[in-house]
Amino acid sequence: MAWQEASPLLNIKAPVQEAMNAVKKELAIPIPALIGQKTWREERVNNINAVIKALVAAIFRTSPTS
Repeated sequence: MAWQEASPLLNIKAPVQEAMNAVKKELAIPIPALIGQKTWREERVNNINAVIKALVAAIFRTSPTS
């Protein structure tokens, strides 16, 4: 259908999938057993926040009002 091709909502599927994959990759990194847990946690939080910010930016780029 022609309206589906022009719909910006359908264009967010790829950025959302990329964000989900990036978050899954971050969460798959094992937690250190003894030393470095705080650093591990901070790195995961920072990296996941960066993924979310990139996703929001991608959504706004596809928004019809922008």
